[in-house]
Amino acid sequence: MTFPLVFTPRYQPDETSTHSSGDSPSRARNPPDYSNRSLLDLCEDVVTNQQQYEFEFQLEVRAPTLLSGVSSPSHAIRVDADPFADDASDVFVTLAEPHPMDRDLEIMIHYPKPHTPVVILEHGDISPDEYEHFVKTDREFMRSERQVADSEKSKEYLAQRIHKDIMHNATLMLNYCPDFERLTNQLLQSHRFDVPGELIMLVDRSGNMSGEYIANTRETLMMILKSLPINCRFNIVGFGSGFKPLFGCKSSLQPRGSERGKYLRHENES
Repeated sequence: MTFPLVFTPRYQPDETSTHSSGDSPSRARNPPDYSNRSLLDLCEDVVTNQQQYEFEFQLEVRAPTLLSGVSSPSHAIRVDADPFADDASDVFVTLAEPHPMDRDLEIMIHYPKPHTPVVILEHGDISPDEYEHFVKTDREFMRSERQVADSEKSKEYLAQRIHKDIMHNATLMLNYCPDFERLTNQLLQSHRFDVPGELIMLVDRSGNMSGEYIANTRETLMMILKSLPINCRFNIVGFGSGFKPLFGCKSSLQPRGSERGKYLRHENES
């Protein structure tokens, strides 16, 4: 993992401070304009700091399985385990030397079986019964219940507020990293190029993706869909304040095009 650059800015002394007050004001640095930039671009910017700073770092790693090790290609780190722990799945990572202020902080976590799927369940901060009581006492929910006594409407209401109540609900996460190198070698050795695949493409459709960003996303999707093998299955899920799949189920690509051709025609028209 690489931490956002805002946590480890580059140290660059202010050159204008070394000049006398009689210098031309045009040499003063103009503040950058961030109003028309997306959050993703801002996170990728190289952040600078005109003053030296101290950076303290402590990372607690709680792995679902045993760890093979924790390393850093950028910094000297110290890895300690809880002396009362039963195994080495929980460790604490700190910096062994001061941060040099000229690089990103990168931490690599090594698992003994990185390609084995792992399911992690994170419980909410309240029980399911407490969450049900919390929702039913909400004024908006009570108003919608009085207006329409429909279970589908209730489900729609709960789906719309999931992002607000994410800390109250249990979250299930699947970690899966396929061994693509091994699979590629097997396919090349057996001369098989017709192995079916399933692709789910997530598209950010929030307000930050207007204009050039959404146009580039559309072109990328067009290129991907045109290059998919015939026997692949795919779906496109757009997300913003909510999420919506393009198809109700994963769409099978037939030799005649079917859903893929329909989507490509729709994109070309729009």
